[in-house]
Amino acid sequence: MEEFCPEYHVVTFDLPGFGESGKNREAWTVANYANDVRAVIDQLHLDNVILIGHSMAGNIILEAALENDKVLALVGVDNFKSVGLVYTDDMKTRIAAFIHQLRTDFDTAAAAYIRKDLFQSTTDSTVRHRVIQSVQEVDPAIATSTLTGVFEYAPREAERLSELKKPLYLINSSATPTDTSALRSTGVAFRVLDVGPTGHYPMVEDPRAFNSLLRQVLRDLGASTRRQ
Repeated sequence: MEEFCPEYHVVTFDLPGFGESGKNREAWTVANYANDVRAVIDQLHLDNVILIGHSMAGNIILEAALENDKVLALVGVDNFKSVGLVYTDDMKTRIAAFIHQLRTDFDTAAAAYIRKDLFQSTTDSTVRHRVIQSVQEVDPAIATSTLTGVFEYAPREAERLSELKKPLYLINSSATPTDTSALRSTGVAFRVLDVGPTGHYPMVEDPRAFNSLLRQVLRDLGASTRRQ
């Protein structure tokens, strides 16, 4: 926000069920979250929109951008790394077990998962604490339902990307590989920008590098600057 607000019209918001947004909903799905993004765009009368989404929000902005002429491009942050993933029986079993753990003891299961899979050895302890604390502050039932929706959506990523007629930029950590062959097979116009071997939160772990790459994206798109 501090980096880009002086030059661009920057809009951020908490997804429903998180932060200060409302919780009066029953279905916490990718499709519903995409509708929320469209609603913000429409209600604020935005044009020439570049949607930026970290992690599961990659799926959300993808859905929000399809057949939306107000969206120019998408910027994914550490996502779309394994497009075309097909769940094996073993994977389905492990996902079900993880969801069960979240429903049984959310704080413990979520913190263990983050520590094991979403940080690198170089991730600063302050960042680790910030991320884990923020996750443990969410509504466990909503977070678990949301993650279930994300797991259900994942096998559809390739199909939906093949329908995207806008450029996709990925600011991804190099600590885990991005399957560019799988991305090419969808036909989507994409570019991967390597932010270095951070954990899953490059915008928090190395904001200077992240902001520099995001500026490259904006220059590449020829985005006009606007103070607001």
